[in-house]
Amino acid sequence: MSRVVNMRKAQYGTDGGMRWLYSSVAVPCCAVCRAGQERSQRILLYAIFGPALAMILIMAVWGPSDFWVKAFFVVLSGGAGGLLGGSAQLPAGQKPDSAAASYKAVQLMLDGGWEIMDTPPPVQ
Repeated sequence: MSRVVNMRKAQYGTDGGMRWLYSSVAVPCCAVCRAGQERSQRILLYAIFGPALAMILIMAVWGPSDFWVKAFFVVLSGGAGGLLGGSAQLPAGQKPDSAAASYKAVQLMLDGGWEIMDTPPPVQ
């Protein structure tokens, strides 16, 4: 498996115009590291949507009354989300996806004037 790092570079023409060049670098990632990253992303997703779903269900059951009960459950669900989100760290020795920028091929392109993009290149 690999992680794709999208890159771009500005190219200036003799007429004063500018255009973007786009490229991608595949950074290898072992199955164990990829599984750890997917696990941490899944835990964060549950930590965000789990408490929100619980609050929607609580609101549906109790309706518009019982403000203090609902306020208590909002605080409780926020705390649960924080605890779950805090356990979403990678196992020891694994690097996050952001460490792909230290890969040699990516570093060579950065030295050549390329920059890392946060989003995929536009469809042309």
